[in-house]
Amino acid sequence: MPTFAWPLLPFSQFVLFAPEKPWYQNWELWVSVCTLLLACATIWLALETRRMRKGSEGAMKGMERHAADSASAARLSAEATKTLVEIGQRPWVSLNAISVESHLTGNLCMVIGITLLNTGQTPAQEVAVRTDYYMTAGAIPEQLEFLHPDPQTTSYCLAPHAERGIQRVFPLTRAEAELLAQHQSALYAYGSAEYSDVFGHRHTTQWCSRYERPLQKFIAWPRYNKMD
Repeated sequence: MPTFAWPLLPFSQFVLFAPEKPWYQNWELWVSVCTLLLACATIWLALETRRMRKGSEGAMKGMERHAADSASAARLSAEATKTLVEIGQRPWVSLNAISVESHLTGNLCMVIGITLLNTGQTPAQEVAVRTDYYMTAGAIPEQLEFLHPDPQTTSYCLAPHAERGIQRVFPLTRAEAELLAQHQSALYAYGSAEYSDVFGHRHTTQWCSRYERPLQKFIAWPRYNKMD
């Protein structure tokens, strides 16, 4: 029988090998996993914080826009209320009547009477009235001008629901009177009344009437009659 000889080694060179631990018992692995999860949670928290901050900024901007819209709506409502109050309380000066007080005579003068009425609730202040006439065989111009001197230049105050009459003399030439008598020309009487209300606003009323010789009176013309 063969004989085996075991080498003799010093005792210090003998190594004891322990069995390998399972992976789930490796604490370094779990430390790494926990560190990774903590990093992910930190990133998620940072993203959520950023999103919440943006949402908060958007909400603040929305609140600011809402506040601005509310303030604008309140201002418009106040202005509308003020306008309604002014419209309800302001003076309204209109032409109440225009009549022929003296027809064409030998001196070729026509005298007309104009009556203005304030239908508003407050006085019309600084009322200034201008009147004039226009003779034409054709169409009336787009813009009526005051070409003849008007003595009615003084300003006055017109109380609520009060009226005031003025007279105006139209000195026609003989040729104008003949054309008017032969229905070859038309005579227009027009004017304006400017006045102020108690709120400090200026207003203007305009009127225009055509003289109908067969009827011996003035009839309101469709154009140039307006008020603000």
